[in-house]
Amino acid sequence: MRIVVTGANGFLGTHAVRRLAERGHVVRGFLLKGTAAGDAAPWLAEVIEGDVREPADAARAVEGCEALVHLAAWVADSGPAARFYDVNVKGTRVLLDAAVQAGLRRFVFTSSLTVHGFGDFCDATEDQAYDFNGVNAYARSKIACERLLAHAHAKGRVQVAVVRPAFFPYGEHDRLSLPGLLGMLKGRLVPLPGGRDPRLGTVHGDNLGDGLALCAEHPAAAGQAFVIGDEGGLRFTDLYRALARAAGLPPPRFVPLPMPLARGVAGLVEGAWAVLPLPGLAPLSRYRLDVATHSTHFSIDKARRVLGYRPLVARDEGLERAVRAVMARTVDA
Repeated sequence: MRIVVTGANGFLGTHAVRRLAERGHVVRGFLLKGTAAGDAAPWLAEVIEGDVREPADAARAVEGCEALVHLAAWVADSGPAARFYDVNVKGTRVLLDAAVQAGLRRFVFTSSLTVHGFGDFCDATEDQAYDFNGVNAYARSKIACERLLAHAHAKGRVQVAVVRPAFFPYGEHDRLSLPGLLGMLKGRLVPLPGGRDPRLGTVHGDNLGDGLALCAEHPAAAGQAFVIGDEGGLRFTDLYRALARAAGLPPPRFVPLPMPLARGVAGLVEGAWAVLPLPGLAPLSRYRLDVATHSTHFSIDKARRVLGYRPLVARDEGLERAVRAVMARTVDA
């Protein structure tokens, strides 16, 4: 198939593009104007530049394609709701209209497990209810997108499949979260807010790419939502230990941090990044604190049963590959 991928030059977009191309698809990247294809360049047959919110750009991007994989989004722990709705909801609506007009067969939407809020989930399923209060504006925008697309599917406008990646995505093309974690592990002391050690799921970028490809290819994916992740789950402390091993670092020491103190510090850091011209994303936020203190493990059984999904990359192998790539970039820099 000829498949257009929005956000194709991002961390997860690059992994998705590579797996789609390796599965024999012709991949077109729809990139924000002025951004380079970057690591995704070797697997892109063509590139369209533009803005997902602009109807003319969206129409050019989907023309001649059979499927759309939508990864582009405004992602942040906090911020004005209007920004998330403008990019995420409006962008999805514009792409949906373009896809319908062009007669695309399948619209694959990359959502988030944050649509379910934080309820200490262990082996939860896709049937878990939405948290309509929303953990943050990003999560609320994803719920709005899912509902918009579900309505379009029900009306027969286009076949829709929704993918919700496991809560800790990682891979060789991650240039943001993994370098930060490795920096923390070099200090050896890792705080555990409230002394909690919840369970989480992980997903290597290649595994997510395979899940997205299956949702574009498989007839049974239409009208369904799927959690895509690695095999099984693990505790936060186990993840930190695995990352330290992969980086050749000493095992981390875990230090319980009282929750009132943790929430106070998170609020101060988040507030500073909101009002001051500080670079990058805030290194700590109340949202990340919630992630670190609630179990967020969802089962991949539905994807196995319906799509025949099998994780391509084992977690230990994937973490080693990802860590090596981050360390190699650090040396080159």
